[in-house]
Amino acid sequence: MLNRQGRAVARSTVEGLMRELGITGAVSGRRVITTLPGGQTDRASDLVDRDFVAGALNRCY
Repeated sequence: MLNRQGRAVARSTVEGLMRELGITGAVSGRRVITTLPGGQTDRASDLVDRDFVAGALNRCY
């Protein structure tokens, strides 16, 4: 905006000033949440009773 007004300002100068003032630029789109913090989801049931020894491939005895 300053450049459009005819004031020559470097991008790094603007970044530094914004950081000092604690302001950020507008962000478009939604933030994607990929994981849920611990304790918010139910654990899957233990179908193999924690028995990880297999006699053959793709078999659980």
